[in-house]
Amino acid sequence: MSIHLRFAMDMLAFAGCFDIFTPEERKILEKYREDNFAQKRLVPSERRAIRKCPLTPEEVGLLLRAMGFDNGTRIYLAAGELFGGERFMKPFRELFPRLENHSSVDASEELTENVRGLIGSAVDYMVGLLSDIFMPTSDGPSNFANNLLGHRLYYGFRTTIRPDRKCLAPIFLD
Repeated sequence: MSIHLRFAMDMLAFAGCFDIFTPEERKILEKYREDNFAQKRLVPSERRAIRKCPLTPEEVGLLLRAMGFDNGTRIYLAAGELFGGERFMKPFRELFPRLENHSSVDASEELTENVRGLIGSAVDYMVGLLSDIFMPTSDGPSNFANNLLGHRLYYGFRTTIRPDRKCLAPIFLD
């Protein structure tokens, strides 16, 4: 299974998803949003309920577990640097310890140093394309996921899981 985990600072700031972060992290996201995106009035506490926030790593893990996937499931994470880091990944990793990403499948310096570059993205794309199951965690502005979904559909590739974040929001908010 390949998961496009959109939990990077740019995505979270764009979406206005600040409510689950510490005050220091909120300031960073708010500053990033102010510097990089057109300003419009947002109510961060309402963003998740109206399906504007990507799923957190833990929410992805809980969803997969509820769907019957167990801790033996091999998961490849197509993701950049996750905002909030290990604090958000720990619960996911506890549910699904068999995690890989482009740095772990090839620990050469070329990939390790090119986390946000084309080589890592190309590996993410090819693994996502050829995976038995692909799951994007956000339907926001992501050419990567949209192109990959179209490519998989065109070639008739296997299963795609597209979580309905609007329906899931009340469950996860509770």
